[in-house]
Amino acid sequence: MRTLSMVLLLSLALCYFLDAARAEDQAQDANCDKYIVKCPRNSAPVCGTDGVTYGNECMLCLEMEEKGIKIQIKKYGKC
Repeated sequence: MRTLSMVLLLSLALCYFLDAARAEDQAQDANCDKYIVKCPRNSAPVCGTDGVTYGNECMLCLEMEEKGIKIQIKKYGKC
């Protein structure tokens, strides 16, 4: 009984980590339409698909506009 419980617990943990890893692999587009005039100064780091951490989503949008390339949000938080 104890072995079965351990196997079930490990299986559940494995499923959780695999699901979390798969979610991180899915990059998403930044919502640049809401930043018309200027960027807010809030600190809400996002990790771009270019491997750079931006201070917030708006800063990522500015970088895309400045460089003329598409950068998606790889994950919320630092790279």
